[in-house]
Amino acid sequence: MIFLILLLMNTAQAATILIEAPTARDLDYQATLRAHPDYQSPTRAYLAAHPSSGHREQLLKALTSAQKSFLQNSTTEARAGFMGVLGLLHEDDWGREEREVFLLAYFRLAQLESESDPGARDRWLAESLLLGPGLNADEALIPPPLVTRRRELSEQVPAGPINPSKLAAGWNEVLINGQRCMRRDCENWTRYPGKVRVTFLSDRWLPQTTITDAQEISSLNPKTIAWAEGSCASPHPHAQAKELAANRVFWDLECDRPKTVEENFKPVAQAVPGAVPAITFEAKPTPILKSKWFWAGVGIVAAVLIVRGSQKHESRETTTSYN
Repeated sequence: MIFLILLLMNTAQAATILIEAPTARDLDYQATLRAHPDYQSPTRAYLAAHPSSGHREQLLKALTSAQKSFLQNSTTEARAGFMGVLGLLHEDDWGREEREVFLLAYFRLAQLESESDPGARDRWLAESLLLGPGLNADEALIPPPLVTRRRELSEQVPAGPINPSKLAAGWNEVLINGQRCMRRDCENWTRYPGKVRVTFLSDRWLPQTTITDAQEISSLNPKTIAWAEGSCASPHPHAQAKELAANRVFWDLECDRPKTVEENFKPVAQAVPGAVPAITFEAKPTPILKSKWFWAGVGIVAAVLIVRGSQKHESRETTTSYN
């Protein structure tokens, strides 16, 4: 019974994804989000869902296998294992902890290169810069010369700002290999040639992901496919929007405004023969999960079950057998 009550309460408090219509005013949309704590934007929902738990588990298994081969001094298997780790880099939008796992893989591959080929070592270290700034590897696990060399390369490889103009067209932010890239965060992005995963996020457009060269990020022009089209009276959500657990479309304040007390009561005319028609007010039924009488009834039922159970237990204990 208690489990059922908690389940119903959690269901009633589940967050609703509030989609911004293409014609909505962004200030009104943001104000509605702040006014309703149970609303969540599509951008926040995406960030909360990525990387997925399945991809995290896959990354952990790949790293564990590669590290095992490395510790066993199996150079060929270790190299293949860490290459497999990097093969997952573009499969999802990874968080900081996962990107530091990829950084460790880059260090290991540089470490496995022959000392007679410093160019190959430098290529691994320079490519690791595409993971984004601010990452740290456990220097106790990495030879100090490799750490020093990567810092030198970070100062030598050309870098520059990412053009934020795309963010002005309804896009909230950009993820580059999982690194959240707002206007203030992309002022000094490395220009080393290499593939990166770029995801554009918006509350009004569907997420757009592409794999491209790092030097071409500023020229990307993502498609603008609306989460929903139509109007307040006749909404037409995109098929991808229908996959969200719970969602609604924000069109404008008039469409989204809560019902007032006067609107919750509709006048109903009562026809009485030979008398002046009287006006009564019929209250709209309150949703059952929000009704205080529903929860009171649930509590009463639970209390009755507990009392009956206690009475049965006492009756069993006081029963006397006569021989």
